[in-house]
Amino acid sequence: MASMEPRFKACVAWGAIWDYHETWKKRVEASFKTELSVPGHHITWILNAKSLDEALKMLEPYRLDGVVQKMRCPFLITHGEDDKQQPLHYAQSLYKASGSKDKTLKVFTVEEGGAQHCQRDNLSIGTAYMFDWLKEKLRA
Repeated sequence: MASMEPRFKACVAWGAIWDYHETWKKRVEASFKTELSVPGHHITWILNAKSLDEALKMLEPYRLDGVVQKMRCPFLITHGEDDKQQPLHYAQSLYKASGSKDKTLKVFTVEEGGAQHCQRDNLSIGTAYMFDWLKEKLRA
């Protein structure tokens, strides 16, 4: 949305997703044996698909490449270095592709806490960082 709507004053990606189709394709290929934030067949319910194959087909356009390049507002990407659901390279790809001139990639380490997906191992560090960043950016 923030890439397409000039009224957005800032954008935060919490646990960056670069290619949602690829994310779910890998989950299906692994027979849902990886760590998940939702049950494996959740995506069929969300998309009202009759099967996982149909859901994957519906997810093909859910990619940020070609969209995030249009981002103009300040952009914060937070990610955990030990995120088992979204690999760190997704966050790095999102950061590199973003068209925002004011962008930040904050990677939370195992040592500081918050290294899991959406900082679920230390929610307060992730939310505090985001709120402080938003306060600074929206002050203008």
